[in-house]
Amino acid sequence: MFAWIPYAFVRFVLFFAAGILTGIAFPDVFTVRQAIFATLSTSAIFFLLARTKWTNPGYAALIALFFAGWLNVLIHTETNRKNHLKNLHDNVVRFLVVITSPEEEQENTRKHTAELKFIHNGSEWRSASGKILLYFRKSLFRSPFIYGDRLILEGSPKPINPPMNPGEFDYKKFLGFRNIYHQHFVSRKNQVVYIGNSPPNLILATAYRIRAAAKEILNNYLPESHQRAVAYALLLGVTDALDNELSHAYAAAGAMHVLAVSGLHVGILYGLLLLVFKPLTATRKGKWILAILSILLLWFYATFTGLSPSVLRAVTMFSFIVLARPLAYRTNVYNMLAASAFILLTFNPFLIMSVGFQLSYMAVLSIVYLYPVLYDSWDIPGWAGDKIWQITCVSIAAQVGTFVLGLLYFHQFPTYFLVSNLFVIPGATLILINGILLFVSSGLPYVAEIFGFTLKAEIDGLNLVVKTVENLPSSLIEPVYISTPQSWLLLGMVISFIFLLQWKKTVWAAVLCCCAVVFGVIQWSRFYKLVKPARLTVYHIPGQRALEITASGHSFFYADSALLSDAGRISYSIRPNRLQAGVIVTREHNLTNLIRNHGWIILSYQQTKILYIADRAASLPSGFFDFVIIGESTTGDLRLPENLSFGKIILDCTFQGKALEKFENTSPLRNRAIHAVARQGAFQVEL
Repeated sequence: MFAWIPYAFVRFVLFFAAGILTGIAFPDVFTVRQAIFATLSTSAIFFLLARTKWTNPGYAALIALFFAGWLNVLIHTETNRKNHLKNLHDNVVRFLVVITSPEEEQENTRKHTAELKFIHNGSEWRSASGKILLYFRKSLFRSPFIYGDRLILEGSPKPINPPMNPGEFDYKKFLGFRNIYHQHFVSRKNQVVYIGNSPPNLILATAYRIRAAAKEILNNYLPESHQRAVAYALLLGVTDALDNELSHAYAAAGAMHVLAVSGLHVGILYGLLLLVFKPLTATRKGKWILAILSILLLWFYATFTGLSPSVLRAVTMFSFIVLARPLAYRTNVYNMLAASAFILLTFNPFLIMSVGFQLSYMAVLSIVYLYPVLYDSWDIPGWAGDKIWQITCVSIAAQVGTFVLGLLYFHQFPTYFLVSNLFVIPGATLILINGILLFVSSGLPYVAEIFGFTLKAEIDGLNLVVKTVENLPSSLIEPVYISTPQSWLLLGMVISFIFLLQWKKTVWAAVLCCCAVVFGVIQWSRFYKLVKPARLTVYHIPGQRALEITASGHSFFYADSALLSDAGRISYSIRPNRLQAGVIVTREHNLTNLIRNHGWIILSYQQTKILYIADRAASLPSGFFDFVIIGESTTGDLRLPENLSFGKIILDCTFQGKALEKFENTSPLRNRAIHAVARQGAFQVEL
């Protein structure tokens, strides 16, 4: 039987996390007052039972933790505030915000997160709250705004739209877990009035200024954009400079973990601190000085790199390790992990929905549990062989713990992760150490030149290794699609298999078989519901024409030439639907060329006929069509001939704004059943 006593905090965090997940899934079941009552009531029951001997009060404590997790979600849900923008019904004409994040540079815009302070409804200013995403055109604002800038913006923030295409990433839900529900695009310079700088947090303001200075140092010594992108990500936690090509290369090599500041980086930094300040460990007072200094520097580094979930987990856990050393306490790594999770989830319960948070804890748990077993299974003589085996064991253990999440979120598996990590982990260590030395020596030009040159060479070497692995045959197994229930079942299969090997009990074999059977049933059900049937999809891509017919793993894709060459847009808006439909083979057709001669095109699949009309002046065919798709260039006065009949009209996504309004107000077809993709989202139907 498993002994829980040494792992007390593991129990606590499991019930606390269960309460958080329940609160996220069912936010409207309890009010804040009801959740407080449930938490206090079960806590009181615990204290009453603790005075008796006839029952175990621990169950009441765990239930209290469950309700405490639920209550924590309600408290941290900002839309529960009365003055939140989502709950106000004023006609907002301008609003005052404070910038609360550094810039995230995109192709044409700069993105900031801002905290709303006041709104103006045309007659008076009112206090308001809420987080807003702000987008500023680079062509209008050459210099980015900084943390703490106070701005008055003309206009009204708009709610963030839900996903408009089948299977598309739910950006609205993703931002909701960060309490961001609105966005605002600044299209004119006179829409912004700068009224000063007042940072909400001086520590964050200082860290962001230092990070900006560090970026300037890297810009001075790294001339190539791909070198700077890797340095920003690996040293500073800034990933917006990574392009799709570089990101894909690191993903294919199984090396994306080095581009997200995490336990590897924090561990290297702590090792350097122990090495530099080793003389302090000779005395008890020196140990305390080293502990306090280490915690301060580690937390500053976490702030400096953006407080990502992975670095927060690592720094919190290392803080426990640092404090345990001068106290001479033996540390239980599972309790430390649980305690770090408990603290982080107390301050921000929505971290549990962060992919980085999940990957980070799964990787560390797997390494802690599996690494000793793997390492002890083979005794390799020699220092070099031992180090290679250590890295290999860490890579295998981490991959076992995270590959299920990788399949669920990224739909891929890196085949050569063992080979790449033999070079990537040492390479990332050298780059981190060299980067720190470059920052420290930046005031000494000749010394900094040396470190800048070596840093450039190390990044080029790392990129070369990654791209070489990417170019190996079958370096990345993709696309792989599994649902959330399947991910739980697959994780259950992995855990059952590990426990079966360790304890050799038939119960784990039974659990493994049950999970495998249910997984297979879900997979077959998906095949008959999503993969095998033929479907027509008219996609929501603003200003673009795109439709696709999928059936039994095959796709017939019709789109404008500009969209066919836009790999990023296809990956974001179209690939998710193909993943769900199990598409293996895609035949692309240039819609611009197909409609050029007649202004329309007829598409047929089995018994279904589709007419796509792109030109109002065209001489249209006669007969019956199941679907008529109309493009914006037809304008509002399009008249279909009397000898043309149809089942459904779809206005593609070139119909938007004023063109869509004109069609709906003036077209003879306006009273028919019409699906406007620009307003209603993608149109999808089973053929």
